[in-house]
Amino acid sequence: MKRIFIWSILAAGMLMQSCGEDKVLTDLSLRNESLALPVGERSRIKVTFTPTDADNVTLMWSSSNESVATVSDDGILTVVGVGTAVITVSSGSISKTVHVEGTIRSLAITAPEETKIRVGAEFTLSAIPDPSDIQVAAVWSSDNEAVATVNASTGEVTVVGNGTANIQATVGSVVSSYAVVCEDLLDSAAGYWEFDDPNDIGKAIKGSSLKPQGEGIRWVEGPSDENLAIEVPMHEYFIADLSGATPNGGSEDDRTHKRVYQWSMMMDFRFPTVKGYYYTQHGGVNMSDGDFFVRYNNDQMLAGKGTYIPFFEADPNQPYTAWVRLVITCDNGTMRMYCNGVETDGGGLSYPLALSIDPRYSLPTDGPLYIFGEPKGTTSDGKPDFSASDDDSPFPCAAIAFWDKTLTAGQVKALGSIAH
Repeated sequence: MKRIFIWSILAAGMLMQSCGEDKVLTDLSLRNESLALPVGERSRIKVTFTPTDADNVTLMWSSSNESVATVSDDGILTVVGVGTAVITVSSGSISKTVHVEGTIRSLAITAPEETKIRVGAEFTLSAIPDPSDIQVAAVWSSDNEAVATVNASTGEVTVVGNGTANIQATVGSVVSSYAVVCEDLLDSAAGYWEFDDPNDIGKAIKGSSLKPQGEGIRWVEGPSDENLAIEVPMHEYFIADLSGATPNGGSEDDRTHKRVYQWSMMMDFRFPTVKGYYYTQHGGVNMSDGDFFVRYNNDQMLAGKGTYIPFFEADPNQPYTAWVRLVITCDNGTMRMYCNGVETDGGGLSYPLALSIDPRYSLPTDGPLYIFGEPKGTTSDGKPDFSASDDDSPFPCAAIAFWDKTLTAGQVKALGSIAH
């Protein structure tokens, strides 16, 4: 009986001694081994102890790269820059780490406003991060270097061929793309004439040669020594043959027409003076066609039977010498005009003229298209009469092109402006 009591006393003493000892930390664990957060974001790093009720645990926090991420004494992580950092939490000899990537929310790629996508074009893209008040160094690449190459560090793009290339900008794990679409629009034209061959005034680059009507058409100074221009006197004109164009558009009930209702036209020209009418094109006699001409009337342009609209600033008392690339597009009678790649906005450079499906604003594939001519009625034998025309003042023209399709605003922008 006595022995039993003694062991009981010893056991109680041992139990009391065990209850008085601290529970020692044996390990740490973290919810995440890695984190990717955009600049400006905060997150608490959750730590779990082993044992979970370990006593007297003191945690020490540190960052390997405080330009990317900082951490407070209570484990609050703040991302302050783009890059990588290692956050370490330790207690005594026990430590754990979290690999942190400082990222951006998104990346927007922009090109210079005047960028024209054509073979040989060079321009530099910009990568704008969100948030926008931080500095990033994007890494640039192209998925089709047969179309466009890019400097990996500067974003300078060189267009080297036709087709599509996606230029990518990478910042950390964020990737954004800019599509470079290069199309040789002039090569796809139904008719294209440059007036650079002194031995063949109507020579075609694409389509059929223009047929001069009259003996007074002459070469004049063009935009450059290599790019000549012609001037067509009053009552003379060219006849264009668009039989190679594909008829399109029109009404649902008219599928036998031989006209092009969806088309585009480009002309490079300049005003010798802002007084008078300049440039006309149409496919019939006056008032039965849709003609387009430029004239001075409070700095405005007239298209067919539409209303005058602003085109560009001009002084009626002074010569106007800048070269202009005019592009008119037609989609079943809805017209748009562009000057040097910029569409008018109703108070600027062009406008939509909604005429529904109007055959006056279509081009013929089975008859002549008159360029620089304005027939007023017909002659005794029923042919267009150009003798009384007063809407075709002579002006220098360096190039003309027609397409049997409606060019988009992006395609017109790619055509850009003529070199002055």
